[in-house]
Amino acid sequence: MQLKARKRILEATRDTIRTLTGVTAKDAWPTWEQNMEARVNADTGEEYLTPDFSKGVTAAVNKRLFSQTADCVIQDLNIHCVPHTDG
Repeated sequence: MQLKARKRILEATRDTIRTLTGVTAKDAWPTWEQNMEARVNADTGEEYLTPDFSKGVTAAVNKRLFSQTADCVIQDLNIHCVPHTDG
């Protein structure tokens, strides 16, 4: 049960990061630049997040991605939650 839960959490996290950044498994990660043009989802008009891999996890741009990822994953897991029963 724990391995299934761990796998589900990791899949949800991966999928959410890919959705928020607009980077598919086949795409290269975009290079973050200070004055870069915004990358926009053509379908929704929402701006994609671009992590800055040259900085640490506490950089504002990266914290924003982590925060939004966490919010989305928790929401997704709550929607698709199967109650655990001890038996």
